[in-house]
Amino acid sequence: MGEGQAVEFSLTAVDYAAYSQLVALRSWHKWLFRIGGIVFLLIAVSDAAQWFVGADGPDVVSVALFAAVGLFMLFFRRFTGWIARRRFNGKAFVKIREPMRIEISPEGLYSRGGLAETRTPWSSILDITVTPDAAYFFIMKNAAHVVPRHAFADPAAFDAFVAAGRGWWKPGGVAEMK
Repeated sequence: MGEGQAVEFSLTAVDYAAYSQLVALRSWHKWLFRIGGIVFLLIAVSDAAQWFVGADGPDVVSVALFAAVGLFMLFFRRFTGWIARRRFNGKAFVKIREPMRIEISPEGLYSRGGLAETRTPWSSILDITVTPDAAYFFIMKNAAHVVPRHAFADPAAFDAFVAAGRGWWKPGGVAEMK
């Protein structure tokens, strides 16, 4: 289907924040149920305590919990990006900030950078997601190779890279993404 393509770049804090936000939103349903269950339990305990002591009137704790969950849901994406940018600039992320190279070919994806050198066959790629910021080649539900748009000279080169990858990749790799 063609020859391989390669790109060299360094991730930025903005790249990592966009990736973190995408992963968080992909698993939002899991968090929503956990948070909702905890809030429901807290409200139930609060209401039971009020009933036990015979208090009347609106439950301030319940209203505060609903407000807190509402604000959390409203600012979830911004908060996730803020945390990711702070972490990215820390000492633990020195290797992630090093230059890396990602190459795609009919055999799969080859990545070399500060963290490791990996060869991933197309059958192990679970999903390819493209956003306005980057292309993400998911190797696990919450882990992906990130290829930012700024790594390419122009939008056409980015589109050609992604099109080549999608041409070699077949959905539903080794383990279907759930």
